[in-house]
Parts: sequence; structure tokens; C-alpha cells
Amino acid sequence: MRLTGVLSTFHRDINCQQKKCIKTGFYSSRENHWSNGFCIMFKCLKTFLRQAIFSYVAIAAAIIFPCLIFITELDAIKNAVEDGTIISVVFLLNLMIDAIKGKTVCFALPILCALPYTASLVEDRNSGFLKFILQRTDKRKYIISKEFACAVSGGIVILAGLIISLFLIFLSVFLFYGIQSDINLIWNLIIRVGRFMLLFFFTAMFLSSLGMMNATLTSNRLTAYISPFIFYYILIIFHERNYISADILYPVNWISADSMTDMGIFVAAASLALATGLIMAIHFLLAKRRISNA
Repeated sequence: MRLTGVLSTFHRDINCQQKKCIKTGFYSSRENHWSNGFCIMFKCLKTFLRQAIFSYVAIAAAIIFPCLIFITELDAIKNAVEDGTIISVVFLLNLMIDAIKGKTVCFALPILCALPYTASLVEDRNSGFLKFILQRTDKRKYIISKEFACAVSGGIVILAGLIISLFLIFLSVFLFYGIQSDINLIWNLIIRVGRFMLLFFFTAMFLSSLGMMNATLTSNRLTAYISPFIFYYILIIFHERNYISADILYPVNWISADSMTDMGIFVAAASLALATGLIMAIHFLLAKRRISNA
């Protein structure tokens, strides 16, 4: 039933876009053929993103992430309350930063970012709905739209979890204590959290794309969910046991914003974006062959 609804939504969106292209003259000449193709691909991407971001799984993952942050620092909050420490925004922001630098959040990242959409292409293919979707668009547009939707949705889920955490911190302190801290100090901590957000977003994009590539390679949806974690964990173990000496291959460094300058964060984000693009290119070749053999 859910797949039927998704397919009908997809068909409706593409039909509307095709009618719009006809009205605007996109079919009037060969020169406008590229513009028409871009319009349809953009509509595919919009449909897939809506499916991924507003799914129950994505919403659950975005809620679980701040819960993990809270659980990680629960003992610290309990001790602060017992000692009579003032629970201020600055105190909670520092706890949040400690939590997202910890191992619990670090290991949860590759699992949660893979949940929304990494297995979507394999599910379409195995369910038989792919042949109906390809009646409305071609393979190239379908694959590229799926890749971008998978990467962006993985990053948005983690980003949403961090934003929810910030919102809950300010809401809880404002309701129970009022804003009693220095505004400049609060702003500096928010900027510090924002640096982490940027790295978390691009790391999640990379891991989500990796999960989709492995799922397409094996034609197994479970691979989509577990392969990012296995890859992430193996790199950590190899680095900690000195099998790999390069710091760039240590996943903990990908999200360690405090140890980087502003230029270092930009370089790390650009490197992760480049790696994501490389994974997408490899996946595109794999997916074309898998779809042709379907």
C-alpha cells in the first residue's frame, strides 16, 4: 500500500512537470531538450527527498539522535543537580559538545544516517516497482536523483537531531531557570556547535552514499544499513591499533571540529563532499548495470 502511494505520487509529480515543460515550450526544439530533462530530474529529486525526509524512519532517527546525546550526559546532569550547580545554557551546551565528541554518538552516526534512504533503490528493484517508475523517467535521471536524495537525507537527519538538541536546551533552561548566562558566551558555543554540525552533515552524506553503493552491489537491503557502520568501525580499529597511520582515514577526525581551524573544517568538509561524489560516480555505474540486468 505504501509503495503504491509513493508510485502514484511520483507519477503525478512527473506528469505535472511534463505538462509544465510543454506549456513553457521545452518540447519546442532540440536545444531545449536538456532543460526539459533537468526539470524532470529536479522533480524526481524533490519527490525522492520528500519520501526520505518525511518518512517515519527518518523522523525516528532524528529523534533518537538527541536522545542519545541526553543519555550520554545524564550522569553529569544528575551530579550537577545533586551538587546544586546552576543548570545554565552554557553548562548544557558544554555537555552537548562533550556528548557529540564521545564514542556513543560517534558509533551511532553511521547507523542513524543510513536508515532513511540507503536501501531505496534495492527496494524499488526487488519489489518490481522500478519498471513502472522507469516508464516516467530514464535510468540516468532516476539513479542520480536517488543518489542525491540518499546523501542529503542522511545528512539532514543528523543535522535535524543536533538542531532538536539545541532547541531542547534553550527551551528547558528558559522554562525552568531563564536565560542567565552571558549572551556572547552562548553565541560562541553555538558557533562551536555549528562547526560540528557542518562536519556531521558531510560525514553522514558520505556514509549514506557508501551504504547505498554497497546495497546496490550486493542487491541486499540489510547491507545498506550495516555496511557504513562496519566501514566506520574497521577504520577506527585499524587506526587505534596502528595498522593505518594516516589521520585522514581516522573517522573520529572527520567530526572533531575542536581540533581544526576554520580552514581545516572547510578542507575536511570539501574532502568529504569529494569522497561522496566519487562514491556516487561508482554507484552510478553499478546501478546502471543492475537496472539493465533487472
